[in-house]
Amino acid sequence: MSDFKIKDTLRFENNYKQDFNSYKKFISIYKPIITYSSDSSKFIDIYSYQLNLEKQGDHYKENTEIDQAVLLCNPKTKYWNRIYFGGYSR
Repeated sequence: MSDFKIKDTLRFENNYKQDFNSYKKFISIYKPIITYSSDSSKFIDIYSYQLNLEKQGDHYKENTEIDQAVLLCNPKTKYWNRIYFGGYSR
């Protein structure tokens, strides 16, 4: 473990807070593909920003040509914020 060296890190942006009025609609669309924490209390949303992932029939189609936001959500505390933004090359 002593050979491990940190090369680069990214900090959470903690901005672009999401509106919880749209939470139920969001869950109705994206729940099958949301990545939940091990205790299911939080999730990471990597799909909904600019509709990078769209449901087409029984599958989802992606568009990787545009930048992507990553949001972290804790429904219990109503924390739903963008923690990262970048292109596919990052």
